Formats: sequence, structure tokens, C-alpha cells
Amino acid sequence: MPQARATVGPYAVNPGLNTTGSTIAKYRLVKKSTTAVDGVAPATDGTARIEGVTMQAIEAGRAGDVQVKDTAICEASAAIAIGAKVTAAAGGKAVTAGAAANVIGIARSAAAADGDLFELEIDREVSAA
Repeated sequence: MPQARATVGPYAVNPGLNTTGSTIAKYRLVKKSTTAVDGVAPATDGTARIEGVTMQAIEAGRAGDVQVKDTAICEASAAIAIGAKVTAAAGGKAVTAGAAANVIGIARSAAAADGDLFELEIDREVSAA
């Protein structure tokens, strides 16, 4: 598989303050945290609205970049096919979305297994159904 590539245009990155007490790994899906204005935490399932993808590891209590549009590099928790609708799984990794999940976007490249990196086109207008 070719290396995953990101495209980041203007206004595609927001600050994310890690309020979890432990490091959030890079290329992980995050949701808004209610403990701070820019607070984020790993999205661990498809029940919450997904804010974006971490662009680097964010240490506890520190702020980092969260990509919120364009094409992001994301880490899979299982195989994901090109064109699949994507949501969050354990640890903020990505997985193919089920019928009722909050979708963050569409896979532009495939992931063969847990830990693989793939290209994710962030598009919150996509519905899971």
C-alpha cells in the first residue's frame, strides 16, 4: 500500500487541548471534551460527534493540532475499504461505521488491518444510513 498523504487547506486545523490525563496518540479521532473550551478526548465509539483527527501526539494538559477538514491521515482499528464511511472505535482508532454511528468521513485509501494508516476525507455531511 502506498504511504497515506494528508492535504491541509486554510482553516482545516483547530487547537485541541488534551484534558484526559494521558497522551492522545497521533492520527486518532477525537471528540470535544466538556472540561475546557478547546478540550478534546479520544472518540471511543460512534455515539459522539467526532471533532477531527490529531496531527501529532498530544500530551496530557497540552494543546495540539486537530485536523477538521480536507484529507487526514488516520489509524485504523480493523480493515477499512476505500469508500467506506468511517467512525470511531476504541482508543480513537477508525472503523467502518454502522447504521446509527456518527460519521467523520469517507476512506480515500484502504487499511488492511489494525494499526494501518489510511487517508480519510473528512466530511461530516455523510450519514451512516
